Amino acid sequence: MSIVCTNCKARKIKCDKSRPSCGNCNKANVGHLCYYEEPHWVNKIIVKREESNEKKLSTSSSVTYEQDLDKINDNGNDSIKLNRDDITDNRLIFKELQRLKNQVSKLESLLNIDNNNTNDYQNSSLIQNNISEDIYNETVDFHNYNSLTYKRSSMEEEKPLASTSCFKNDPYLLLMVGYYNLCKTLSTNIKCEDLNPKIKSQKKKKRLDHSLIQSLYLLGEHETPEISKIVSKFVKERLPKTDPRNDIGLEFDNDDDLLKLEIEKNLPNFQNLKLYFQRFKDLIYPLFPFIDLKSFENLIFNSLIKIDDDDNNNNDQSKVKIIINDKFDYIHLATFLIILRLTYISKPNQFGEDSKLLSPIGSNFIKIALNCISFFKIVRKTKLCIIQALLYLKIYFNLSPEDGDGSKLSQSYILMGNIINSSYVIGMNKDPSLQPQTCYDKDLCNLLRRLWYGLMEIDGIYSIISGHYSLIHQDSYNVKLITNDDNDDLEVEIFNQFIKSQQILKNYQKLSQLINNLSQNPNVSQILKILQNLNSLTMINYSIDDLKNFQNKDFIQRQIIFLQNLKILQFNLQTKSINLSIYQNLSIIYESNNYNDGEFKIKNFQLKSLKLSIEISNLIYKILKFEYNEFIDKGHEFYLNRLIENSIQRVSNFLTSILLRLYHSIDLLKRNIGNLENLSSLNELILLISKITFGINSLIQKSLGYKYYQVFKNSLSLKFLLRSIDKDGYKCIKDTVWFINEKLPTDPSLKFKLLQKIQLKSKPENILKELDCSNFFINLNNVEIDQFKKISKTSKILNDKDLSIDGLIWENSFNSNNNLNENNENNNNNIINEHSLQNILNDTHELSPSNNDENINKSQSSSSNIDLLDSQVLSNPLEFNPNLIPNSNNLINLDQFINDKFLDFDSLLKPDMFSFD
Repeated sequence: MSIVCTNCKARKIKCDKSRPSCGNCNKANVGHLCYYEEPHWVNKIIVKREESNEKKLSTSSSVTYEQDLDKINDNGNDSIKLNRDDITDNRLIFKELQRLKNQVSKLESLLNIDNNNTNDYQNSSLIQNNISEDIYNETVDFHNYNSLTYKRSSMEEEKPLASTSCFKNDPYLLLMVGYYNLCKTLSTNIKCEDLNPKIKSQKKKKRLDHSLIQSLYLLGEHETPEISKIVSKFVKERLPKTDPRNDIGLEFDNDDDLLKLEIEKNLPNFQNLKLYFQRFKDLIYPLFPFIDLKSFENLIFNSLIKIDDDDNNNNDQSKVKIIINDKFDYIHLATFLIILRLTYISKPNQFGEDSKLLSPIGSNFIKIALNCISFFKIVRKTKLCIIQALLYLKIYFNLSPEDGDGSKLSQSYILMGNIINSSYVIGMNKDPSLQPQTCYDKDLCNLLRRLWYGLMEIDGIYSIISGHYSLIHQDSYNVKLITNDDNDDLEVEIFNQFIKSQQILKNYQKLSQLINNLSQNPNVSQILKILQNLNSLTMINYSIDDLKNFQNKDFIQRQIIFLQNLKILQFNLQTKSINLSIYQNLSIIYESNNYNDGEFKIKNFQLKSLKLSIEISNLIYKILKFEYNEFIDKGHEFYLNRLIENSIQRVSNFLTSILLRLYHSIDLLKRNIGNLENLSSLNELILLISKITFGINSLIQKSLGYKYYQVFKNSLSLKFLLRSIDKDGYKCIKDTVWFINEKLPTDPSLKFKLLQKIQLKSKPENILKELDCSNFFINLNNVEIDQFKKISKTSKILNDKDLSIDGLIWENSFNSNNNLNENNENNNNNIINEHSLQNILNDTHELSPSNNDENINKSQSSSSNIDLLDSQVLSNPLEFNPNLIPNSNNLINLDQFINDKFLDFDSLLKPDMFSFD
């Protein structure tokens, strides 16, 4: 027999030579395709027989492969004229995909995952890897929750696969977010003029989100110098919200001369522009190849931008001037300005000393680019150059450190719809070889194909992340993936990556269509089969084991390796995150409804979710802790950061929900419900999950929080929730329900506004009883709890002394020099003795006039630190109840408002604070 199987040989990876199928094939769920070739020295008769069989199989495979290529040609995935080695390596993959597609029912019954490297917990009867139609044959409703969110400026629906949908459909997280919103509302006294939108719009051109400011006060961290520096930076970077030209859907009668002067004033010198564009070609273009490099560079540096003759230097250090020969030159300039900013945010250590090497490119470049785009009626007419500019703008929104695309990466979904519809309008969905105007220009044909498949990839990736439908339908295009014979290796690899991603994107689309289908509830077995197929495709095409070392390679090879490695990390993170969201949704559905074997299914999906959460956090830990430095350099990290943020958000939300259920189990045991023998095991599991969750939040804060506004904002909100849970446990939930039942105002309008901040799924008087009946942890035995503990112990966070230290959650945010061991004990004592929802509502202690004045002065002094950051940040500083002075040693909880004599609902409620962002 041959030494290695054909699959491992084709992928050029080490084979463990197991029979009848090797470990790698089992791990990829393709053990049935594992095959060892017969050597030439066996009996001739057997060889002839085998050759005959192999000939038939080869003929069948060849036909299948060619037929598959024909199908792909029709749907736009033609790999003709790629390197022959690439095609040879891909033959087995195409064969596997075809069989998985046509015989999925038969294959599922044959699948038997038995990986030799699998840990004990994976062999547990609780984790069911094989899919049985008999067990999961029920249909489920993914939309059985109040998905609509009202904000002051918008309305938005939380789709089931969105990273924040669990705040709407998980009863524990729903109440915990309600707790957070109540604390924000009840602890803040807004000045009357702040409620007047006219006054507010006059005073605030740049502003931070109101909920962020409240979170800082609730945490008592608004005074810390670390927070002050970061907030000051974010204020300077954010685009003015009142500038009407931020709306790219409108056409403005711009003054050409004024706009040219503004561009010239902001552009760096000619040499720096050249350096930035070279960096774009080296780092950004392979990831987003949506312009013709040669023609675009020639247009920019030889036609539109010239060295200013009036400058005394008259060299590369000179200022530049803009030459406008045609109205559409403004679109090319807009693309160039976006490229400059996109390149700038990719610079390693951009906020350190290295940023001084090149002239800074601020977010105002995006504003100027929007001014250029506003010359055109983009909602009525379009052109290729307009689509290119808007596509790079969409990419920038996805990756930007400012507000960008929001925490769910969904806010530019409308922009993406405009781009895709525009591409249909100009016929980009039809292969350019079929168009007489383009068929003779090979470079233009390749550009149009790259653009189309780039659109498909961006649409597929960000649609599934945000939970929306994909905007491109599979039967609406026939664009082929063809490269010219004279294309360089990088160009070939770009097309190869488009080919590899197509089947995964199709599975993303299938999942999205099934789960978002409102006319017919999906069958669970259908969803799980698509997930299994998706996981197999990811393992085959984007295995972590296939990461390559870029060191000691020539420049082109380094570019190719970076592209390959980034795609591997991207699709692994994304596929695992989608699995996590679906498993978490299914466990919530089974938890809240009566299904056959419901308890077993809840345990199964919770274990799967925990396992995925640990895998995702471990992968992100390696990236952020630079353990993949030999695979990706610092210049490419920007490509993954926003996806890392979104994935961490999903992980943190799930782990927080587990914590709440565990604390609820402890509460049930104290009420003599359940087996008291489990108390010690449950407490151990709480400690493990708490350390992991606290460590993840600290890791993301210290690595990305000072760069990315959404990370900064979300990590602070999560920190308040975690501190509250760590301090009060399940009491947070009980206090929220008690407040709803006992403390709501009688005025119907005020009552409605407060309930909008909680958005209950059932009647308030029944909530706690329903939770008591649905908690699955209370029914676990010690052996089953140990399975959760074994999975948790595989977290890399627990092996990091800085991230697993006791009391980490009480450390000041972004303060790497804080001596936690010295301060933690005092902080905990102050918090436990003074603050909880009961204290905010039970606050009966009286303050003497002198003490009251002193506290008010402290409050005003506390506000001043943030006010001084920027004159436009907080033109109306927040004032707090004088009994509730926040500082670094305490936490404002809902306890403090019970029976509060100072509580004034009329002044506390604000109409735009209905959501947890």
